[in-house]
Amino acid sequence: MNTDNYGFYISVVIPLYNKEASIGRAVKSVLSQTYTNFHVIIINDGSTDNSREVVEKFNDSRIYIHDQNNLGEAAARNIGIQLSRFPYVAMLDADDEWRNNHLSTIANLINKYPHASFYGTSFDYVSTESKIVEYASKIYSKNRVDRDRLDYIRSIANGVYPIYSSTIALNRHKLQSQAPFNVNLEIGTDISTWIQMSLVESPVFSHIPTVIYHQDSENRSTSVSSYDAKKLRLLYAISSIYESATLSNPLFKGLKYLKDYIGLSAYSLYCDTSVSSIRTHCLSILRSYSRYYFMKAFLRTIVKR
Repeated sequence: MNTDNYGFYISVVIPLYNKEASIGRAVKSVLSQTYTNFHVIIINDGSTDNSREVVEKFNDSRIYIHDQNNLGEAAARNIGIQLSRFPYVAMLDADDEWRNNHLSTIANLINKYPHASFYGTSFDYVSTESKIVEYASKIYSKNRVDRDRLDYIRSIANGVYPIYSSTIALNRHKLQSQAPFNVNLEIGTDISTWIQMSLVESPVFSHIPTVIYHQDSENRSTSVSSYDAKKLRLLYAISSIYESATLSNPLFKGLKYLKDYIGLSAYSLYCDTSVSSIRTHCLSILRSYSRYYFMKAFLRTIVKR
């Protein structure tokens, strides 16, 4: 099918901060798409390396660079959405890449479900040993609502993350906010956003892996204690989403899976971290969110110490 005949354009938003070694690969993958009705918005989030110069070398009229002070990835994504000229916005991280069928796959989903809130595809990832690992096989049929809809919350409660920022396209007209990414979070901003959106409507999803996620990339290293603190803040943000949803839509079946996810995440963080204050917070969350026997037994063990 020649999806160029659909007639609609897709905005591509790429947040960019000090990714000079990988941004060229990301941009090249966009320009290689078989679906050519797009324009690219690159949010240069205060890069101090040669990232901007790498992008400028492409000299393509479809690329627009917006320069700003460093505000963080979530703010950069929000600004990219606000600058988009078209209703549909595809996201791409500067250190990942698309296969040439990504936008055509997204366009097929949009054409079939033009009024959906968001769309996603599966992905593979490149390990730190530079090997491509097929991830799509982990997305089981039980994590689907129907043939074309993904039960995202149930999926992550089962430990499978079927979509992430570089696989997603948003329908701006269906967003509750034109700034959907939480700027107070340093990690997991996309996870909290997909959870919040999935509580309203499940994403339209293609099992075709059209994105390559690179695990070994720039600016992803941080101290363990600092990273654990960021994960705790993410956990509290998701807990807040859950509490709000229980008030507005207490019968929504996805809430039980979200509760499971929060409890499992708190348990995992408790076991992984060596920071006593973070462990204390995890125990507090577990007391509210765990419904699994082994977690309750674990809590009883902690209380006896």
